Amino acid sequence: MKDAPVIVFSSFERADIMTAKSLLASAGIEFFVEDENAQDLIAWGNLGGLNPVVGPVKILVSRGDAADAKEILKDLDKKAKE
Repeated sequence: MKDAPVIVFSSFERADIMTAKSLLASAGIEFFVEDENAQDLIAWGNLGGLNPVVGPVKILVSRGDAADAKEILKDLDKKAKE
């Protein structure tokens, strides 16, 4: 799977996910979000943040856009790891 999408960002913080989506959209990079709606499958999913039982929300892009996406998101990714 040469063109399989790759994860370029993941977070439990809703604000970080929204920021990452905005940055990628502004740069014209197509992406999709994985596990964002899964947060609602378990009771109390969205109350007080994202549910750690489900795991982090992930943002994926095509392999060809991965380097550019990671560069755009590098400061946000540093913040998320602090």
